[in-house]
Amino acid sequence: MGPGSKVTGEETGKRILGGFFIQFQFTERGAMGETRGVEIVGYDPANKTLFSNEYYDNGTTASGAYVFNGSTVTYLGKFLVGGKPYMVKNTMIFAADWMSFAAKGEISTDGKAWAPSFEGQFMKAKPVPKK
Repeated sequence: MGPGSKVTGEETGKRILGGFFIQFQFTERGAMGETRGVEIVGYDPANKTLFSNEYYDNGTTASGAYVFNGSTVTYLGKFLVGGKPYMVKNTMIFAADWMSFAAKGEISTDGKAWAPSFEGQFMKAKPVPKK
């Protein structure tokens, strides 16, 4: 939670624990310096969603769920930044080949009033190898 700026970064993912979970490791660089983190994503068959838990090197944590509707993915979750809770909702719209997406995020302290938090373009650096 700092000044607005351009942010760049990298993220890699791999299947873990028998393929039931995906572990993402990421690095972001912006006005506040470099941040690193880990996200663990798993599938919730009862709710047919992907759940997520994130951990950052500055003590921030996040948890939420991804909901798929065609090529649109919505993330709803909670962040704990510096001991203060925030609610977030992010919308990602994927290209037809799933190699890139446009995203917009919103943040709230009460779940009623929402403010823009980020906007960006994301793309895979290389295709995933086919097995």
